Amino acid sequence: MKNLPNLVLHMDWSSQPAKRWLAWAICSSSQTYKIYAPIPVFSGEEVWSFVHTLLPRDGCALIGCDFPIGLPLEYARNINSRNFLDFLDQLEAGAWPDFFKVATRPEEIAPGRPFYPARAGGKRIQHLVQGLKVSSSQALWRLCDRATPYRRAAAPLFWTLGAQQVGKAALSGWREILIPARHFGFPQVRFWPFQGSLQALLRPSTIIIAETYPAEYYAPLGLNLRLTCPGLRRGKRSPHTRQLNAPHLLSAMRDLGGHPMPELVQAIEKGCGTSPTAEDAFDALVGLLGMLMVLRGRLPADPPAEAPSAVEGWILGMRIEKKGYNEIS
Repeated sequence: MKNLPNLVLHMDWSSQPAKRWLAWAICSSSQTYKIYAPIPVFSGEEVWSFVHTLLPRDGCALIGCDFPIGLPLEYARNINSRNFLDFLDQLEAGAWPDFFKVATRPEEIAPGRPFYPARAGGKRIQHLVQGLKVSSSQALWRLCDRATPYRRAAAPLFWTLGAQQVGKAALSGWREILIPARHFGFPQVRFWPFQGSLQALLRPSTIIIAETYPAEYYAPLGLNLRLTCPGLRRGKRSPHTRQLNAPHLLSAMRDLGGHPMPELVQAIEKGCGTSPTAEDAFDALVGLLGMLMVLRGRLPADPPAEAPSAVEGWILGMRIEKKGYNEIS
């Protein structure tokens, strides 16, 4: 990127305040980034106060949000929405007063109340297909949510059940992060990719908000979540796996021209700790490094031309096959 933001910040967001973590980096005069250890945050108000504390008055910030920003195309057509930002206007104006109420029963699902289910027990994605009047279960996924050669499919936006679900985080993120951000008088706030390419949006006195997905960045950063010690569990939730990936994270930072602060080095070497929310701190950092990869030209900065990004949005840095997209798996 020709223009680098002064501040790069990534949020690993959750509907549960205790699981919200933030990682950030500040650009120096030498065009390198000082990278800081993740910290917990508990509200959108706290996030935006933190941003304004760090950002110079004429500065530029790139803010990554680990929750969906956009609507599935067929659903958007059913509610006559051609642009996600227009949809946010209508949502804030009260066009769908029940939108933020998660449906408990299938008969409660409607275009104006699309999130489901409020709790487990006999709930099926097919209930969403019927209630939202879309053609098939595949219509519940945005194009960027589908499986690629590099990762499995993300969960559909409106589904709120299970460990992989993103619906509750989206509801919280839209209400606490996106809608309040649109009322900032200064700096101006822009949403990628809805309002232009990343390069075009990187301007002084501007905050750019983009959707991220840490799972998109594991492989490009050289992380191996199958690493573990004999007899111990593996995966992102394992402190041992995170600790064994410390050399890869530190190497990736150096390769990106980043300078980790001492407290960050210590945190990485300890696998971000052993607390139940350590995996969230880990993903906050992974998301931040993925964003730096985009800024350094290592990952794609914009969606492909054929993507309906004005409605569905896109995931920053997402890689695809030239032949197209895989089916949902």
